[in-house]
Amino acid sequence: PTSPGDEWILTPADSLAWEKGDWGTWLANGWSDTRQALYRKKVEVPTEWLQQGKRVLLGFAGFWSFGIKDEGRFWINGQPFGPLKNPTLQDITSLIKDGSLDLALEVTGQPSNGGPAGTLYLRAVDKPTESI
Repeated sequence: PTSPGDEWILTPADSLAWEKGDWGTWLANGWSDTRQALYRKKVEVPTEWLQQGKRVLLGFAGFWSFGIKDEGRFWINGQPFGPLKNPTLQDITSLIKDGSLDLALEVTGQPSNGGPAGTLYLRAVDKPTESI
């Protein structure tokens, strides 16, 4: 947590206290009066990626609409992460804990179009043999 009120980041992502929703605007989820939403997802990184010494990249991209509508903050395993810009592909290998990633996203916005948009994904790539 980075400021008062951020304790929710420490609540396990698989806790029953979370309401299920889809990635996308709040209207797409049927949340017409929402002004703030907290998103959590625990992701297991494929074992073969780690065993093969791959770098793990986090990508965030969209076609027409991308990013966090209005304002937002993002954490990986309880650590602040970002900013996320379109498109982005960032190395998060050092943030992996016990083969998993606990992703947390806070979005504050207008009920008509708030929420995250675009695609969030992981990609494995070989570590470079040289840097130039």
